[in-house]
Amino acid sequence: TTSTNNVGGQLIEVGTFPVSSPIAIALGSQPLEPEESLNLSGGIVFNMVDGLNITVDYYNIKINDRIVLTENLTGADVVALLQAAGVAGSSARFFPNGIDTRTEGLDIVGSYRMPDVAGGRLTLNFGYNINDTSITDRRVFSGFTADRLFARQESFRLTDGQPSNKLNLGLTWEREPFGLSLNANRFGSVFLPDGVSAAAIRNDNTIAKGAAPGDISLSPKWVVDLELRVNPMEQLQLAIGA
Repeated sequence: TTSTNNVGGQLIEVGTFPVSSPIAIALGSQPLEPEESLNLSGGIVFNMVDGLNITVDYYNIKINDRIVLTENLTGADVVALLQAAGVAGSSARFFPNGIDTRTEGLDIVGSYRMPDVAGGRLTLNFGYNINDTSITDRRVFSGFTADRLFARQESFRLTDGQPSNKLNLGLTWEREPFGLSLNANRFGSVFLPDGVSAAAIRNDNTIAKGAAPGDISLSPKWVVDLELRVNPMEQLQLAIGA
């Protein structure tokens, strides 16, 4: 596939090629191998109080030879490699077994049922997840350094491009024929990296968050849902929510 991308205010044609294509081979692609993963997890459950149920789960996932998309490879050396291979083009990207990653996290889920609140049944719900993904190793192909193949933008997009934590608080109240649900979700911060030159990248192939002029950090956000229900008859329920 070929698409037109806005890179630094300039429109360039970016091609994404199979690893078996002449362009990808000229840039050092290799046949893909299956990813290998090791998943360790464990948890506890507490339900010794009537109406209360709490579960806590920990997980640790290691993925080796993870298949990722390279950065858009451009530059005089890229053109020279393609010309030497006798293929046309000036930029390209492909999918290599490019990195190893580790993801670890914690899930906490709880609920508490109260039998009589204002003449109805009340259920309180709580959920919290926190996880962290890190890149533990990077591959190098055809002399391209790691900061060229899978650089700052793609790295942060993988590790920080989605919320690393989420909090859920909710309650449901039922008293026939009425019902009410209130749920609040808090999504953690998100980091959107700007591209920087390879010269600005540190030995660990990143630079600090906020160090590039176009970096964007999105603060945590709440989303709240409220619904009111009524059952005027057994076969019919009316609800309004926001």
